Amino acid sequence: MKYIITENRFNKLIDKFITDQFDGLKHVDDSLMNTSRDIWVKPDGKPVIIILNMDSEEYREIFILQDVYATIYYMIGMNTKKDIQKSLINWFKKHMGLEIDGIQTFDNDGFDEIY
Repeated sequence: MKYIITENRFNKLIDKFITDQFDGLKHVDDSLMNTSRDIWVKPDGKPVIIILNMDSEEYREIFILQDVYATIYYMIGMNTKKDIQKSLINWFKKHMGLEIDGIQTFDNDGFDEIY
């Protein structure tokens, strides 16, 4: 059986899937020196999203857990890195009001290196 899905409906599906990936996270403020670091963690305390606010509210770096990034990429069948970046940028703008240029990834072993 063949299904046709509109671009608008597909974008809503992607938005919901990303929202589900971040559901249940707890916000932790982890400010260091001149850098404000906001972290969203799983119930087990492991970080999933890290946002660095560098010296001004206009410059941010966003990192998401590599496993979550890969899940979104493969589950939705993104064709390129540009596709997942666009979807995540739109999600952060819509749900968190953040204007950003791109998303980086981290693994929990390298979490302490993000400062």
